[in-house]
Amino acid sequence: MLTVGGIYFALKNIIKKVLFKRGSFSVEVIVSLIAWKVCLPNHMHLTRGNHETKNMNKLYGFEGEIIKKYSSEIYDIFAELFWHLPLVYVLKKKVFVTHGGLFEQDNVKLDDIRKLNRYMEPPEKGLMCGMIYF
Repeated sequence: MLTVGGIYFALKNIIKKVLFKRGSFSVEVIVSLIAWKVCLPNHMHLTRGNHETKNMNKLYGFEGEIIKKYSSEIYDIFAELFWHLPLVYVLKKKVFVTHGGLFEQDNVKLDDIRKLNRYMEPPEKGLMCGMIYF
């Protein structure tokens, strides 16, 4: 267990890795993670990172794997699914978790993040870019 500001949580609850960018079983990994999220919605947390973009999916073979195993239509469904992953989450109202890092500008509030349109490919700069890439 890890203590952070009086909060106890298991490290296994934080999956902050690129889990399905390489290898021939990336589809099976993401489907398993989604199933865990459905079964344990309050214990499984996934965030969108730079590998949940069309550019990285093409570069690292995820797009090709899905098209080879299934179809381009199924790939489009995964690409849209990635848009729905949260950019951040806050555990117990105290621990801020994002795939990337913090922001180039100061004084960013959670309301600023909530106002972002995340249903798109990330821009080259701005809040979304910082949370996904850095």
